[in-house]
Amino acid sequence: HTHTHTHTHTHTHTHTHTHTHTHTHTHTHTHTHTHTHTHTHTHTHTHTHTHTHTHTHTHTHTHTHTHTHTHT
Repeated sequence: HTHTHTHTHTHTHTHTHTHTHTHTHTHTHTHTHTHTHTHTHTHTHTHTHTHTHTHTHTHTHTHTHTHTHTHT
């Protein structure tokens, strides 16, 4: 009598990495006008850019074990 047993084990690992990059740019403009009196106007503009990058890594490991037992 021969008995064969097969066992399969699958392991899946998923890793997700998220990277966020924010860039801020500020621009200031000053304008001075003189006419009997002095008038100063300041304008500030701020621009923000956000970039998000997501990386997903999946690792799958499959292990198969076969055991054969022979009985006479």
